[in-house]
Amino acid sequence: MNTPVQPGPPAKSLLAFWRERIPLVVFGLGVALSLGLILASQFLPNPLQPAPAVLKVGDVARQTIRSPQRLTYTSQIRTTEAQKQAMDAVTDVYDYNPGLAFQQKTRATYVCNYITFVRDDRNVTLERKIDDIQRIPELTNSPIITAVFQLDSRAWQDVVTETVRVVDEVMREHIRTTNLADIKAEIPKHLSQSLSKEQATVAAGLVRSFIKENDILDPLETSRRKREAASLVDPVRFTVEKDEVVIREGNVLTALDLERLQALGLLRQTVVWPDLVGLALFVLAVVLPLVIYLYAFQPTLWPSPRRLLLVGVVIVGTAALARLIVPGHSTLPYLFPVAAATMLLTALLGGELALMVAVAISLVIGHLGGDSLALTVMMLVAGAIGALSLRRMERLSNFFQAGLWVALANMSVAMAFRLPDRNLDLLGVAQIGGLSLGNGLLSAALAIAGLFVLGSVFGLTTTLQLLELAHPAQPLFRRLLLEAPGTYHHSVLVSNLAERAAEAIGADSLLVRVAAYYHDIGKVLRPYFFIENQLNGNNIHDQLDCQASAQTIIAHVPDGIALARKYSLPQKIIDLIAQHHGTQVTGYFYAKACEAQNGNPVDPAAFRYPGPKPQSKEAGILILADSLEATVRADKDHSPEAIERLIRETLRAKLSSGQLDECDLTLRDLERIRQAFGDVLQGVYHPRLAYPAAAQAVLAALPSSLLEQPTPPTTNPAGMDNADR
Repeated sequence: MNTPVQPGPPAKSLLAFWRERIPLVVFGLGVALSLGLILASQFLPNPLQPAPAVLKVGDVARQTIRSPQRLTYTSQIRTTEAQKQAMDAVTDVYDYNPGLAFQQKTRATYVCNYITFVRDDRNVTLERKIDDIQRIPELTNSPIITAVFQLDSRAWQDVVTETVRVVDEVMREHIRTTNLADIKAEIPKHLSQSLSKEQATVAAGLVRSFIKENDILDPLETSRRKREAASLVDPVRFTVEKDEVVIREGNVLTALDLERLQALGLLRQTVVWPDLVGLALFVLAVVLPLVIYLYAFQPTLWPSPRRLLLVGVVIVGTAALARLIVPGHSTLPYLFPVAAATMLLTALLGGELALMVAVAISLVIGHLGGDSLALTVMMLVAGAIGALSLRRMERLSNFFQAGLWVALANMSVAMAFRLPDRNLDLLGVAQIGGLSLGNGLLSAALAIAGLFVLGSVFGLTTTLQLLELAHPAQPLFRRLLLEAPGTYHHSVLVSNLAERAAEAIGADSLLVRVAAYYHDIGKVLRPYFFIENQLNGNNIHDQLDCQASAQTIIAHVPDGIALARKYSLPQKIIDLIAQHHGTQVTGYFYAKACEAQNGNPVDPAAFRYPGPKPQSKEAGILILADSLEATVRADKDHSPEAIERLIRETLRAKLSSGQLDECDLTLRDLERIRQAFGDVLQGVYHPRLAYPAAAQAVLAALPSSLLEQPTPPTTNPAGMDNADR
């Protein structure tokens, strides 16, 4: 019998799948298109250039062209010429072999003895003798072979002796390919004057057969020295002032003229499709990993068009600025504040995203700098250091501290690439140090400015906003202190608990601290409805029914949201205010309502907070800290054991009631939160030493005027400070 297959939940349609990812797709296409246009400007025709569409060497300039900007650029033509001159000045390296003289002398002796043997052989015809001698490699097709047999034995022996001597003498000289012919031509001068003309001819011919190079060119070492000489040549740079005449009408264009026009971006070019295709592949290689990273590792960021737009603005804006500053300049790239972008993103969206953006931006800048590895590494290191050194932001000085780290990183990378050239002097080191310091300070200043501007434009909560809200002089925070002092002190203690817990699990400690200050801000509208503000002991809830009391208590959440919006608090703070009670039931009044119904349960809807449940780690920490502080304060037993028991019961209650189901707190996080809560509460409720009865009697007998004087203590046997006393 076949069991029918139960239908599963309906699969999400393909249209719905892509609709959710539209912001990410638009982001990827927009950034890719923008970067493509920025980088392709070097390949596309320049509409501002009135010169002919294509210029080449030898053309006559049709009009005068002036420089639109001041520019210092490196002339590849002049640099190549200087390098060639340096290479030409390097002499060839030769390897002299003195042992070759003995080797050739021995060879000459052997050949001459063989010829003597052939001459003296009476059983062989002359033609056979000539053929045997021609088989000697040195004497093949030699014109002197016939003359050898025309000499008598005595004359031949004189030729042999002189040949061996002269071979040994000449081979001791440095013989190279360049002077081999000249040395062979000078051989007759080395022969003895006692030889006859016929003998001298034969001897000179034999000697020439054994003379060879003994000073051999070393091509590898020569090439190495030439390359080294070329690498020591400083790049030849030219500076063109703004409005300076670059090309004068009627002049014949040279290669240097075209290079200057190219550096200034004034040379119109035809579109080179292979370049554009290569550029498209490069942009794809930069943008695609970034999009995949956002999709896989930033699931809370990419569904937000506003945040994606911020990331795109930072990337495209930085690339556009680099397009204006980096190409054609030798020193300005050292000042380019790429770390400002990563510091800004770290402050607004997080350090991990900033590191990924640093990789993308550094690749783009390296491409703009002529595919410079040094520039790419410098930008990457500066951007990464800017993000990593700004991990904790509690004051403006943190930005400038990060800027100093960026400056140090820039100088280190610059020195790493310049030191191998061995042409760096003290002035060069000072210049690099000054530019690196300027880069770091400029990055910090731009990051702070961007934090104010972009944080406001995109509605993002910034560290500076949170620091401002934490100041006691903030109007709404001051209202809490003056109008609901009990709630104020409760909020301060909750903030201490929440901040320590957030630090323990790596959450945003500053955000949760500030949110704790304002989480009960709605109580300032009716402070006397809350027990911590009822200083005279009269409880107004004794005069209200349970449901009315519950609604009044619950109202502090929407009231707090309304006040937060009225005072323009950031949305993150408003969200935490809304979530700090989750969807809990006001247990005390709900229990009283059930008791009034003879123990029968009543509808809990009227006693439930509107929620939502905590949606983030910070919100989960806040609901735990708020509940725990109230629980511990209400309990009379503040012993370490009792506090530990209350912490565990609070965590267990929130976990079992489902209030932590929608935030991403793990069991390990809850254990660390428990330990952090315990450390704070043990410090708040630590036991104090009581005065002995005898000491109390002595103090009671002292005049009040004496007690009012700040006299120093005489002894302190128990190690107590003045606060304990």
